[in-house]
Amino acid sequence: MPHRPASLNQAFDVLGLPPGALPDEVKRAYRKLAMHWHPDRNPSPEATERFRQVRAAYDFVLSGGEAVADEAASQEPAAQPEPSPEPSSTPGPDQHETLWLTIEEAIFGTSHAFELGDVLVCQTCDGDGKIELGRSCLCEACHGSGRIRTRKGLDKCGICNGRGFVSVVPCEECNGTGELKSSRKVRVTVPPLMWAGRRLRLSGQAEPKEGRAAGDLLLEAQFKPHALYRIEDDDLVMQMPVSGFDLLFGRRLRVPVPGGDAVLSIEPSTGEVPTLSIDGHGLPRRSGGRGAMRVVLEPMWPDLSQTADQAALATLRAHLEARLDDTLPAVAQWRRQWLGSLDASVAEPDVAADTDNDSGLNAAGEPEREPKARKAKSKKTAGKRKATAEKAKASDAKSRRKKS
Repeated sequence: MPHRPASLNQAFDVLGLPPGALPDEVKRAYRKLAMHWHPDRNPSPEATERFRQVRAAYDFVLSGGEAVADEAASQEPAAQPEPSPEPSSTPGPDQHETLWLTIEEAIFGTSHAFELGDVLVCQTCDGDGKIELGRSCLCEACHGSGRIRTRKGLDKCGICNGRGFVSVVPCEECNGTGELKSSRKVRVTVPPLMWAGRRLRLSGQAEPKEGRAAGDLLLEAQFKPHALYRIEDDDLVMQMPVSGFDLLFGRRLRVPVPGGDAVLSIEPSTGEVPTLSIDGHGLPRRSGGRGAMRVVLEPMWPDLSQTADQAALATLRAHLEARLDDTLPAVAQWRRQWLGSLDASVAEPDVAADTDNDSGLNAAGEPEREPKARKAKSKKTAGKRKATAEKAKASDAKSRRKKS
């Protein structure tokens, strides 16, 4: 069946339009039929042939019809018309989308059902966004009055132009946009070691545009936020709480990494809390291989409210105090210099004495008398303080005389 119509009337008939239809009507009809018969959307065996007829009729109408037909007839026999271009001969533009991957999917690969949103011409209103009614009805905006109330008073209704009734209403199917959104899923096989920014090309999977063949779909990989890891360049950073005793004594611990776990060796330390690194467990690198897993240790100390725990720590403290020069040499040196000995302990207060009546009155309500021994000791202490003060005063006066 020839694709090029013999006349304008035949071209209008292929497009489903009456002869002499307006250019906007021709364009809407072509868009509707092209979307319906496009081979990438319609699996029917006759889809390709019908699409060529629609495209040829559209081109015939736009070119003026008769003049082009006469020119073609004068150059070639009528049995050999100029062929119309294939739908796939002119690919449409590429479509760019972002492919969000988890860290595990990017490292080890996965299979994704990627959902794409397509925009289609509304079949109800032919893409116009409006529906012409067979019978006029009251305007819902002004309730038939032709006026709407504003801050300045009553103004003419902009929906019905002040008439109070309408014969054209917005299309309810597309909410007046002339377009409908649809979705389709594309199966994507993600290879292992996908770095951020790497692109996957899916040939012929883009959304077709204006009747042209579908272009390529380009998916750019990006990483989703992770509940445990933080991304820094090609490395993964993880904060891990550990017992403070693990830092003091050292330990080998299991740590979670993408795809399983790894062994982390903590060396004994009493200084700054280290950040340890495990090579080869980070993100894929563009240059090849993978970055590192950096583990930030957070020391945690146990709750020592239990008596048994306190007794165990008291035993450990006594053991360390007995070997202070070996266990804490800096503390031992400081005590010798400023306290004169390694013993810095203070006798515990007498709990019974602290809980006695400290009002200064006896049971009869009379002022209590200070024992003679305590009174004598207090006088002796006061005398020593006075002598020390007088000695310091004399020494200060002697120093001033020397300066003068």
